[in-house]
Amino acid sequence: MRIPYTGRGQFEEKAAVLASALGLGSEEALTLLAHLSGYHDASLVETGVDDKALRFSREELIARLQAIRPDILEDRAIGVVDRLALPVRDTELEHIPASPDAVPNMGG
Repeated sequence: MRIPYTGRGQFEEKAAVLASALGLGSEEALTLLAHLSGYHDASLVETGVDDKALRFSREELIARLQAIRPDILEDRAIGVVDRLALPVRDTELEHIPASPDAVPNMGG
């Protein structure tokens, strides 16, 4: 899975947000964001192609951040991921398949 970016500028803007949130240098933030986004290197980040099926969920991004940086506690990781506002798989409900056996909740 990989997070696509609309262009290199968007990737660098998100890296600046990450740098600010974690107190990192710009190169370190670019590398961390690339790894968080599913790439081995910041120079390999894809732009322009957005396959929603390949996105991470918000929870996966939080777990990835904590795996890369174990010093970041869960609450802080949640805040950082939310500040990044990356496109995630679970933000658009129409892309989540419904179970054919699901019964709508009618309240009550």
